[in-house]
This record gives sequence, structure tokens and C-alpha cells, in this order.
Amino acid sequence: MKTTICRTRCGALGLCLLQGFFGFIAVSYADQTITVSKSGSANYSSITAAYQSIPTTDGALTDNWTIEVLDTAIYEESLIIYNLGTSSKAQLTICSSVPNADNKPTIYPKAPGERPILIHGTAFVTINGFVFKNHPLKAKSTQAMTTFEGGSENDPPLQSKVMWDYCVWDGQGQVYPSNILRCWLPQCNITVRNSTFKNVKIGTGEALVYLGMRYKEMDTAPTFEFINNTVINNTGARVWLEGNPNGEYYNSIVLRGNIFTGNGSQYHLVNILNQRAENDISDNHFYGNRLNGGTLLVRDSGNTLIAGNWFLQNGGATEVYLIDYSSKPTIALTENTLGPSSGAHFGVAVYGEPELTSSGNLFYSNYKTKDPWNTPGTDIVALWGNSLLTIDQWNDKTPTPTDGQDDLAAPGIRPPATPPTP
Repeated sequence: MKTTICRTRCGALGLCLLQGFFGFIAVSYADQTITVSKSGSANYSSITAAYQSIPTTDGALTDNWTIEVLDTAIYEESLIIYNLGTSSKAQLTICSSVPNADNKPTIYPKAPGERPILIHGTAFVTINGFVFKNHPLKAKSTQAMTTFEGGSENDPPLQSKVMWDYCVWDGQGQVYPSNILRCWLPQCNITVRNSTFKNVKIGTGEALVYLGMRYKEMDTAPTFEFINNTVINNTGARVWLEGNPNGEYYNSIVLRGNIFTGNGSQYHLVNILNQRAENDISDNHFYGNRLNGGTLLVRDSGNTLIAGNWFLQNGGATEVYLIDYSSKPTIALTENTLGPSSGAHFGVAVYGEPELTSSGNLFYSNYKTKDPWNTPGTDIVALWGNSLLTIDQWNDKTPTPTDGQDDLAAPGIRPPATPPTP
């Protein structure tokens, strides 16, 4: 076990001042590390055993603790982190020694009904550099593959965090009748980044990533970040991020720099519902998916920026659905490329009364001479309620303080199959 004594203003060795008469007590926090390896060359051969060895005071950490896995073995276990007291100064990190390597350790539960990781009631946890699988014969479990449940509402959202970094959720082509990453009662900031979701078959009504509704009042809406991830070759795939309009408890959503490709779904691929804090959907690549719904749905949510995304030939009826009947948000649609698949498909569909501005977008159209409403000789780029819109009609409806002008690709030019390499 390695111990690092923190260096603070209390002194070079972390020795802090006690001034009982003045009511001042300064506390130092150390950085503690436990190692894990199946070979027996570390402190423990099991991640669960390492976690259970960490000392607590009244169920809470008093130092920053790291569990470092040194090898790339398969760990047949189900790690449960339950009501562990943490804070911004006493956090838990469970990581691979080289988290961004292609070859990572795997957490692979061996018993039916188990999942690789459950985090419950703990708001400062980082999981970094693992592959999550369920045994192919046990994938029919009703449990989610990984679960986060309710960080404490007492933790300030601006500090709190649960993070999944450089992880891989590998469904191995099996059918899962449950959510893959399930975040329920999310009373803290949650980040999923640099990770991959692949080869998962989702059961009816479930999701690859599910963010459930909050039921606790908080001074500041916590943030859910989904950044620089790859979602590839999944069936029934969708990301479902849901707020609670009844209690007015929402999350701020950041969806940035992700790649969605090769997925099939009977639903909308990304769903942002009743998330009435600020939302940022930027620089994502959606291409080559097979969808019966739309690519992106933003419904009854807050002020939202949709910028710099590529929506290319995803097979859905509409690339971007903007629906608002209750929250009256401001939605800015800027610098996107919208290339719907051929047929009765649109770049954008708008319903309700969002305050929408649109500029700098490039639209492709697939019905120069014929569309499903038998209107010859028109380039249809959008649907507003039940009205078909040409690019000029779209620009008339979406004025901006700058120019309000979006462009239409040259007639007959098909959209590219993939975005350009960054």
C-alpha cells in the first residue's frame, strides 16, 4: 500500500494547526493507493477485496483512495459501492494502470442477476479504464450492466462527480432486457467520456444509456456530460436522458464530440426530454445508423445549443426533431450539416412553439422532383407542424440577429456518407 502525505499550507508534512480556543481545526487528506493483480504481485488479487479493505470513519472516507489494477486480467466479480461517504477531498478512484490502452482489465460477473458495478448513494467516484461484460449465458439478467443510483443531494453539484472514463461496454452480441448504463436519481454531476458502447442488443423499451429523473430539490441543476464517446454497432440503441417536469428537477445536458454509427433502432437515437436547464449538443458525428425514429429528439427542454454536428443518412424520418409544447426554450441551430436519407425524410422537424434561431447550417434535400406529398420541383429541407418548407421558407421562419440564412446543397448532390476526419 502506498501513502502520499498531502502538502498543504498546514506544513510540509501535512501537520495541521489545532486552535481549540479559536474554534479552528484544519484537516489534512492523504492520497492512498491499493494495487490489484491476478498474479498475486499486488496488495490484492480481487478488486472487491481491495475495496473492502479501505478504512472508513462512520462509513465515510477520510482520505483520497485509489484502487489501481496493474494487469489486464478478467475479474469475475460484481463490485458494489453502497452508501460510501465521500467528498471533494476524500474521493474514490478505481482505475487501470494504463486506462487509455486498448487492452484493459475486464469486470465480468460470474453469477446470474449480478452486474459488473453498482454505485449507490455515493457522489465522488471515478471508474477509469475497464471493459464491462456479462457472461454470454447470463446476459438475460434483468439487471443493468452498470448502475449508478442517487448521489447524496447534500453534495454541492458544482463539486460532485461520478465519472466513467476510458471504459468499454461490450454486449458481445447478446440481448439485454435492461439498460446498459443506468443512472437513476442523479443528484450529482455525472460524466461519461472517452468510452465505447458496442455490440449490444437492447430489449424493448430499454436504453444503452439511461438518465432517470431527479426527485430532490437542489440549488443548482447537476450536469450530465457525455463526451468523446463511440456508440457503434448496437441494435435497439438509444440514449435516453429524462428530466422531471412535475417537480421541476432537471439536469443540464452536455453531449459533445461523440460518434454514433452502425446502430439500429426503432426509436429516436438520442432523446433529451424535459431537461429544462441549459443543454449543449455540439460537434457530434451521427452517420450510417438505421433508425425508424429520428436521430436527435429535443422535447420540452430548456435553452439548447445544437452546433457543429453532422447528421448524415441515418435512415430516420427526420434528423433533428425539435418539439416544445410547454417550456418555451430558446434553441440555436448553428453550423450543422443535415443530410437525410433518400425518401420521405427531412433535415429538421419542428412542432410546438420553441424560440428557434438557425444560421450557418448546410441542408441536403432528397426530393428535388418528387416528395411523398407529390409536390414536384421543390427542395424540401424541413417540416414545421404539417407544412413542408423549402430553404427559403425555412430561413423566413428562423430569423436570427445576424443573417438568418442557411444554405442548401446544390440540387442533385447527395450528402456524404461519413463526416470528414477531424
